[in-house]
Amino acid sequence: MVPHGNAALLLSSGVGPVTEVHLDSWAEVDVLEREEQVTPWSCIAAHGDLIAVGTNSGQVTLYHTVTKSRTMLRVSDAPITALDIGDDGEGPVVAIVTNSSPAVWVYHWFPPDDED
Repeated sequence: MVPHGNAALLLSSGVGPVTEVHLDSWAEVDVLEREEQVTPWSCIAAHGDLIAVGTNSGQVTLYHTVTKSRTMLRVSDAPITALDIGDDGEGPVVAIVTNSSPAVWVYHWFPPDDED
């Protein structure tokens, strides 16, 4: 579980949804609005409007809650063991940790361009 504004993000066990529980109304929302998940989630991080969720198969989904854009990263065949999101002044930076070599990956995320 990680705090996310006036809500908390919860990872379900196995392959269930990533749920945002709103603390003021107790409403639950499947945050990723995703297709069928086949690999169990392993960890979660959030920073501002960006959510990162790792899987046991070495994949990370980055989800921007405002634009609803999704970025899928395949960094390893090993489970993602930890995630963190910070900001370097240019935008979000995602640190991804696995138990394989290399053990730490760093990804600089930029929001998609608006298409008018």
